[in-house]
Amino acid sequence: MSFPSNSRWLLALTVLGAAGLAGCASTSAGPQLSLGLGPNTQQLGSLHQELANSAKSTAAKNAVSAAVAPEAMRAGFLVIGDVFPLYRYSGDQAARQYAMLHDPGTALHKQFEALVGTPQAYSEAQFAQRYEGWTSIIYDSVPLLYMRNISGLVPRSLDGRVDYPNRFMSFEFGSTGDRVLGCSTPWGLVEVSRVLCHGKGDDASCRAKYPRGVYSVATGERVKSDLSGLDPKGKPLALSALGPAAKLCTWNAAS
Repeated sequence: MSFPSNSRWLLALTVLGAAGLAGCASTSAGPQLSLGLGPNTQQLGSLHQELANSAKSTAAKNAVSAAVAPEAMRAGFLVIGDVFPLYRYSGDQAARQYAMLHDPGTALHKQFEALVGTPQAYSEAQFAQRYEGWTSIIYDSVPLLYMRNISGLVPRSLDGRVDYPNRFMSFEFGSTGDRVLGCSTPWGLVEVSRVLCHGKGDDASCRAKYPRGVYSVATGERVKSDLSGLDPKGKPLALSALGPAAKLCTWNAAS
């Protein structure tokens, strides 16, 4: 079963204070991430264009890259960061979340449209079947000052495989869990792909191997912390550390 989409919400950026989650609101669909101090549509549009241009340039020089990566994948990005708590859907929360994600009147919807264009639609059944909930991927932070995050949906295939922190400890003291890889998808979502380092037991060398940040999926170039475009001064990610390019992100419906 294919899984295209037009979700707009998962790049919701916000600055997190050490004493709480700024802009967090509670709705019938569960806690939601607000836009907070995130990027505007012009910034996201600029990032999308820079990612696409950089990817096309790389593909032209590398026939292998062009062969293993479809256009939507080459223009995407990776998020490496530490997870906040998991918000697992229950009752009709998945249905309500799905409806919220498709509301064209929201600022979040407009931001995602600037970043991903106009993705194809996907059904509520596909959404509920694929995802068990969502978390926040903390990709940049300064202790006691701020945290920057990108929200990521959690596939049911990862159930029980990710260690999440206690909610109280996270919101009061900024505690995080496993370091994960998040992937932007061709259907406009950001989802957690796999665990890179466990919060308990893995030494610092693992986290040094996978530095937090947002990167081009095609080139490994670093994205600015405010997502306004590629960072020419940022240290690129060695994509080889993540394994074969063809298996970098599990975006098919079977994953």
